[in-house]
Amino acid sequence: MLTALPAIGATFTTLTKVDSTNNYAMELIRKGLAQHGQVIFSTHQTAGKGQYQRTWFQTPGHNIAFSAILNTTGLPATQPFRLSVAAALASRQMIIANTQLPCMIKWPNDLFLNDKKAGGILIENIRKGYTWEWAVVGIGINVNENNFDEALTHATSLLQQTERSYHVEALAKQLAAELGYYFALIHTDAGWKQALQQYNQSLYLLDQQIQVKKDAVRLSGQLLGVDTNGALMLQQGMVTQHLNFGEASIML
Repeated sequence: MLTALPAIGATFTTLTKVDSTNNYAMELIRKGLAQHGQVIFSTHQTAGKGQYQRTWFQTPGHNIAFSAILNTTGLPATQPFRLSVAAALASRQMIIANTQLPCMIKWPNDLFLNDKKAGGILIENIRKGYTWEWAVVGIGINVNENNFDEALTHATSLLQQTERSYHVEALAKQLAAELGYYFALIHTDAGWKQALQQYNQSLYLLDQQIQVKKDAVRLSGQLLGVDTNGALMLQQGMVTQHLNFGEASIML
């Protein structure tokens, strides 16, 4: 059960420049200064972190660089994917509310608008023994960005998709509120079931034939959805494979 905790975003720290909001948040936890629900927001992130040790660059002041510090002791330590679902749904809902565009979730936690990536999520956890104590939910969303590296052929922003600009910090505070809603939801089994169903209904390429890279092998099959452990379900003939994040990725 979710005990009384401060609302996510009740403490909202804005930094003019930082290497990574996730690094800043993790350091607060290590020093014993962390508060549940504290959001670290930066207008200029010099070394933003993405999946697979990738670096995320951004034009200062144009995008959301956001990390929320969460006390996770009330969540099942064996189901970390619950938090990934909450973060993805919160981000998706904020984007839809402001763009009125369908936003899809590319497994496990990229945000897609019209077949292009508008954002992504990186979660870092702190555990003590079998206890899941803290998580830092890092969310990066391209908002007013209009300058992408030519190699990023699948990148886009809210500005590019809607042809209008946004107040970035206001969107970040709205995102914190959405994250608070979904974080509370996933603390009950019924809420978790509802959230996972919503996640699967929002899944990019759902029911389509896709290619997945696992190690050095390419697999083809129909994307059926994601199971409760966060594994991708790929239908190949009469067999359904469950592919874990970290061992497989969807190829575009």
